[in-house]
Amino acid sequence: WQIWLPDMASLKREFDVDLTYYCVMNYADTAGEALDLNQTVKQQAKTVTYDEAFRGRFLTERSARFLSQNEIGFHGYNHNPMVKSNWADSSELMSAAVSASQEIWNAMADAPQPRSFVPANNEFDATGISLVSRAFPTISSVCGLYTRGDYARGQQREFGPEPFLSGLFHLPRETWGY
Repeated sequence: WQIWLPDMASLKREFDVDLTYYCVMNYADTAGEALDLNQTVKQQAKTVTYDEAFRGRFLTERSARFLSQNEIGFHGYNHNPMVKSNWADSSELMSAAVSASQEIWNAMADAPQPRSFVPANNEFDATGISLVSRAFPTISSVCGLYTRGDYARGQQREFGPEPFLSGLFHLPRETWGY
């Protein structure tokens, strides 16, 4: 944040553009288990509540001021792609994770509901995008990859209606991994 955030603020001013930052709700829950907002997680060699960890990542005074002028988008529950086969109990566990994401957002994000979704690991399927859309009806666009990957996993998409859910617009992108 110390280098990247000032650079982004400078680009925003120079080009008069709005920016979107994408938020993963719970990196600590790699297994996709039920979330307790009072659970503790390890963060930089100390134990904190999940609430403290989330707020520490996204809501420091400096980042909160900058984020308040831009959109915070949805990037998933725990960075496990929203693809049914990636979840141990398939759609049931995936549905619980999306519901937990909505609960976390409402309790902690202090931001308007997201308008866009970038799929974790650039993958999603029809079940996953349907669950995301139901939990966050404000999402109107999906920003998946354009030139690589598996179409059945939400990749190689053109500009236009999202094939898995035509009420969403697919806004492809070509960057990832940083």
